[in-house]
Amino acid sequence: MSANKKNSIVSGRNIYQDEKGRNILYNKNTGVGYLIQAKDEKSYNLYKNRYLYVIIAVILAVNFLASLEICVVIGILFALFLEYRYRTKFIPSLVQITNFKPYENLTFIDQMVKNGNANKILLSGILYIAFAILLVLNGIQMELSNLLMIANIALACGALVFSGIHFVAYARMKKQQ
Repeated sequence: MSANKKNSIVSGRNIYQDEKGRNILYNKNTGVGYLIQAKDEKSYNLYKNRYLYVIIAVILAVNFLASLEICVVIGILFALFLEYRYRTKFIPSLVQITNFKPYENLTFIDQMVKNGNANKILLSGILYIAFAILLVLNGIQMELSNLLMIANIALACGALVFSGIHFVAYARMKKQQ
C-alpha cells in the first residue's frame, strides 16, 4: 500500500484498529487478532452480515417464490454453509496477531463518516425509506398472511433503522465540514 493511500476502514462487532491504522478482527476469548487486509474486506463484509442476508433472502423469497417451509429450510442450510465457510476458510486465511491489544473500536457510523461520500450516504438513507414503504405496500397488495406481513414489517423497520444510521452519518459528515 502506498503512503498516500488512506487505509480503508472496516467496522463491526469485534473490529478494532491497531496503532498502525490496520483493521483487526479481535477474538476476545483467545486474545488473537486477525488482520483484515484490503483483499479480505469484501469477504469480511459478506460474512459479518451473513445472518442478516439469509433472513432478508428468506422473507423476500417467501413473498415472491415459494412456501415458507421450503424457504426456511433453504435459509437454514445457507446460513450453516456461510458459517462453515467463515470458520474453516475465511478466519484461517487471515494473518494472526497473537496477544493483540485493541487500540480503537470503530462503529458502522465511523466507517461511513471516514470513507463515505456525503451524497451517496444521503441517497442510501432515502432509498432505505423507500424500500421500507414499498415492502409494506407490496405485502398489503399481495394480501400476505399475518405471519408474512409481520416479517415484512420487521424487515421494513430494519430498513428504517439503517436509514436512520445513514442520516446520522450524513449529519456528522456535514458537521465536520
